Amino acid sequence: MVERDLRDAQARLLEAGLLAGDAWRPTIVCDVSWLARETPEHRFVYLKDARLDSVVGVFSFQSSRPRRSSAAVEVPHAKLRRAYRGFGLASWVYGCALDSGVCLVSSARQSPAAGRLWQALTRRYAHGYVWVERRSMRYLGTELSEAQKAQLAVRMMLHGPRYPLEALFEAPRQGLRRQG
Repeated sequence: MVERDLRDAQARLLEAGLLAGDAWRPTIVCDVSWLARETPEHRFVYLKDARLDSVVGVFSFQSSRPRRSSAAVEVPHAKLRRAYRGFGLASWVYGCALDSGVCLVSSARQSPAAGRLWQALTRRYAHGYVWVERRSMRYLGTELSEAQKAQLAVRMMLHGPRYPLEALFEAPRQGLRRQG
């Protein structure tokens, strides 16, 4: 499935004339280049092995701005060719998003590898847990029991320096409420 999705992404980029060109930038992680594209509701980061001229990863960030909130909240999804895993590419892409001021919220269910990535990112970025229901989020704190974390509506939130966690949840009028 990942390989097919990456081939489809490469075909779309080729058709749009974007597979080659100056828009690709080197990553600091390894010999892979990146290209960002945006639609009104999604942001995409494509990774390409320039030597092979082949798309090796696609990261999609679905915008999920809570009602009345100024915070840019995105739910990321990653597809990375197996041979390119373990080099820190996902950590680098997510880190760039967080450093730019975006808050990332995990999906409802994560693979074990995604869970390890998010746990690793908590060593560099502030984090907490939120209850997501429709387009509202409620802050749950930084420490939850395993039973609480297992609930479908509970997600991890990571954020960079632009949005301190306290500022995100201190004002109920913004649509983000602190529990308790």
